Amino acid sequence: MNIEEMYKEITSHLLLDKRPSEYLDQASVTEIFHQYPFLLLERMKNTEQSPKYHPEGNVWIHTMMVVDEAAKRRKYSKNPEVFMWAALLHDIGKPPTNKSHNG
Repeated sequence: MNIEEMYKEITSHLLLDKRPSEYLDQASVTEIFHQYPFLLLERMKNTEQSPKYHPEGNVWIHTMMVVDEAAKRRKYSKNPEVFMWAALLHDIGKPPTNKSHNG
């Protein structure tokens, strides 16, 4: 699968699945997720968050929760595709900028 095909497949699942996280979790272990630009998503799995504010765990888990919640509301958006991609990418900048404080 190439980058364009993966983008289209992700978009399809974001727009149609009740729980897009299920597909995204499966896709995230494929070879293409180790390539740019999907590597930016894959890195979320290794980015921990403060348990005080995010008891669910790392950025990937948090993002999958957000994507599933967004899927419940996408029908209300004027542009569901943009809405769902925004949910998926809302924390894309955390992996390269996140710092651990006091362990």
